[in-house]
Amino acid sequence: MHSMAAEYSQSASMSSMARIRLNTADGGLSAVSPLARVAGFATASAMLLAGCGGARTLPQSTQISESAQIGQAAAINIDTLQGRWRITTFDGVTPENTGDKPRGPSISFIGATYSADSGCNALSGLAALNGTRLYTMPGLQTEIGCQGPLLKQEATLVALLHAAPQIAIDQQGEITMTGGGHEVRLQRDAGAASRVAKPATAPIKPDTQFQIDAVDGASVRSSDKSESLSLAFGRANWLVQTACATLTGKWSQQGTTLETSQIVLERRRCKIDDEHIRQAVNSVFASSPTVASGPNGEIILAGGGHWVSGFRADKN
Repeated sequence: MHSMAAEYSQSASMSSMARIRLNTADGGLSAVSPLARVAGFATASAMLLAGCGGARTLPQSTQISESAQIGQAAAINIDTLQGRWRITTFDGVTPENTGDKPRGPSISFIGATYSADSGCNALSGLAALNGTRLYTMPGLQTEIGCQGPLLKQEATLVALLHAAPQIAIDQQGEITMTGGGHEVRLQRDAGAASRVAKPATAPIKPDTQFQIDAVDGASVRSSDKSESLSLAFGRANWLVQTACATLTGKWSQQGTTLETSQIVLERRRCKIDDEHIRQAVNSVFASSPTVASGPNGEIILAGGGHWVSGFRADKN
């Protein structure tokens, strides 16, 4: 990998660039479609392979939900979520499940990953909690022919998880997740809680590169390398390259928080308009985002109402 200094020098030498120091986040995306990238998650593999045979990418639909007012909420963090949660209602309706799943629909959080059971199919992915929103990078989903209420439950759960839902826990310890036009309520499965590991997001190693696959859940992958998005971490600096801009800054990691500062934007002329992508990426890094990493090189950075996700470059 080229050194960070070399990359900065090369970017700064381009005559068409305008150099701007950014103090606050700007702009935002409103409509998104989910990341349709199948990625293995070790924590969910046993559930996904048990009698379901096969996997598929998730459907391309949903939008980011607006903030919801959900009663009086207790404090919530990623540690609070750890464990298995039974789904008690889908949009106010008691769930159904297939006969071979007596425990019913559920969502489990293990470290930075989630696995969910709609009552028919199972799905999994990477998750980052920032404030009261849960940002996800969908992974594997089993494919069973669901019908009637089971099909509706699955569609509800997929839309919800893709919408970066609002999440709140009330004084009785029950969770409400709201997003994508849906509401799901959950209760902790106390019997399963003791078998769940504590969360762990591995520290980002200096001199690591990632390919950004999605911004706000919408795929940004391109066969044209000049239009692809990349993220590189040096020992003290980070750098994001989009088709039309370079963003740089300082970084350090404190647990699940990526502390960022001294953000600089360099624009350049290009053949496409990626202003909405640049605005979202800048909003993420200007917010000192939450970071979550998966076992196979996956990464999510979430903050400022936006999120980016991708894979370590050597995993693509």
